Amino acid sequence: MATEVGDRRPTEIKLAQVETPAPYLSLLYGRHEAAFYAEQAAAWEALALGSCSTDEAWLNYYRAAVYANRLGRGSYDLAEILTTAQRMVSTDSFEDHFLRYRSSQDQVVRRKALLRAHAVAPERPEAYLELANVYQMTGQAEKLAQILTRLHELQPLPQGVLDYNYNQLQSVAENGILLTGGEVDSHPSWLLQTHYGIRPDVEVVNVIHLVYSSTYRERVFPDLKIALPSGGNHNDEEVTALMESLLADGRPVHLAATHLKMINRLPKERLYNQGLAFRYAVEPVENLAILAENFRRRFRLEQLRQPLGAGGAQRLADELNLNYLPALSELYEGIRSTDPELAEEVAATLRVVGKRAGLDENQLAIFLHEVATEQLASATPGVTAKQIDRAYRQLLQTYRETKYRKHRRHPEFTRLRMGATEVSNADYQLFLEDLLRQRKFAHLDTAAVQSADYVALLGAAADSIPPAELLALGLPTAPDHPVTNISNRAAQLYAEWLTQAYNNDPKRREGPAVRFRLPTRAEHEYAARGGREHAPYPWGGPYLRNSKGCFLANLNVLEYTPPANPDYEGVSSGEPVSASKEDCADGSWLTTPIDSYFPNDYGLYNMSGNAAEMTAVDGETVGGSWLDGPEPLQIGRMVKRSLPSPVVGFRLVMETVE
Repeated sequence: MATEVGDRRPTEIKLAQVETPAPYLSLLYGRHEAAFYAEQAAAWEALALGSCSTDEAWLNYYRAAVYANRLGRGSYDLAEILTTAQRMVSTDSFEDHFLRYRSSQDQVVRRKALLRAHAVAPERPEAYLELANVYQMTGQAEKLAQILTRLHELQPLPQGVLDYNYNQLQSVAENGILLTGGEVDSHPSWLLQTHYGIRPDVEVVNVIHLVYSSTYRERVFPDLKIALPSGGNHNDEEVTALMESLLADGRPVHLAATHLKMINRLPKERLYNQGLAFRYAVEPVENLAILAENFRRRFRLEQLRQPLGAGGAQRLADELNLNYLPALSELYEGIRSTDPELAEEVAATLRVVGKRAGLDENQLAIFLHEVATEQLASATPGVTAKQIDRAYRQLLQTYRETKYRKHRRHPEFTRLRMGATEVSNADYQLFLEDLLRQRKFAHLDTAAVQSADYVALLGAAADSIPPAELLALGLPTAPDHPVTNISNRAAQLYAEWLTQAYNNDPKRREGPAVRFRLPTRAEHEYAARGGREHAPYPWGGPYLRNSKGCFLANLNVLEYTPPANPDYEGVSSGEPVSASKEDCADGSWLTTPIDSYFPNDYGLYNMSGNAAEMTAVDGETVGGSWLDGPEPLQIGRMVKRSLPSPVVGFRLVMETVE
């Protein structure tokens, strides 16, 4: 636990002599387990509060406490430590000025304090990263080169970090802009540019500088008409507007692969993975050729293919190198039939990177677009290919019947089939029982359904609802309700098991093998529309209720606000929905059976409401749930959720494997 330091004097502390802890180092130099940062902070705390306290101990205590809170589950009062440290250190010392730099909110005062700290002790490297930021923002290229070169001499940057940043720069188009997010993907790139002359044509911009420094924006991007709010929680519209404004500069714009917070805010159809940077572009980019060229000729790959390091620096490199996996996966999938020799090199590199990061064979199989490397389904899985076939709908059936031809705009979906319903508890139970019979306990742990108090999620409103009404259609764990509260990996395991159960059925009709998987966000949206291109909801109309006032999906009616005009409350082209309650609400307070309500024009049930549904991206859910209001139920609306979740289930797509 953190020690309260505000009212103490060092002379009042009676502590045993402690050894000087290991020197504090930025995350730029290594990554450790959470316990390491907690131990570091505790050791520096004991030294700072002990009888042998030094100015350096107070500075390291504060900086270690920052990391302990961030990475080691600490609960230090940083403001209190900072205040006390400033009182304890020597006046006009390096620590005095550096702590003033960290505590002030005034940018001018901060800069003066940082420069004074460096002047007092120019050999102290602690200020170098911050000074690099100052020189980069103010356009002092010569001083930026000098400070980074000197830092590299005093504390050489890890080779794995330098190689990563080298390849990150090579992932950027000529004369491009690269937006980065922190020390690990910014300062090493600046060092490579200024000291080694690597890709000086690339404008490497730490987004923090872009957000907080109007001077920097005006110097580098004089035509930039927008800046992100400084709060940090930027929404999709703000981030997209920034990227569009940067494009107006006429240069290719990229985001570092490490900056997932911004990447996830942007429309995926405008992002092109070029290795360790995503290019944001309005017009299509020939991405596969660029990836192949980078892998063949431009990237430094020796350390990646044969990592020989150990300790915190290597763990940092292994963590960074995870960012290669999406690009390697995309390249492998694109060339394995046209360039098998290169594909084998890519696959081998992908396996090394993945295993160094702790991925198992099943996880690696996902990146290599393979079915499970392990046999999950037994010879008697409890379900047949014929039964599975009946549960999946061909998405273009309605298009053909109605002679609707706009599906040509989506040729990638022409052979897609999707589950008519969400996967039910009964479906999922067959999977669990098959694993249990085979004693696959590790997979059973991964696939386990977590328990939850569904009623409690409704809050205080549930207290006034009679139990008979709450459970009118059964418990959420009933066999015909959607399975919820499982992880994304559990859903993938189920898909692998179903793939094997289908393909291995000796009685299935002849034809190519199939693969079951979670849908992409675009596929779910396409299926939910049911051929109605501009439909806001799967039933086609813009209203949540039909002409009789009955809701057309299972949602949280407590979150519904009726329209101002009661005579136009909701007209739908569909038939009235069955409801268990006399007031014709949505039929259930919790989940409902998977085939409740009327299906959309593709024959798909509950594409909105009931259980929100997973996509292929872990944490992305679509469709809205029984606990959501109207907005998340709109087609195409994505909500980030932590999984497992009592409101999230899944359905699968079925595709032919050539």
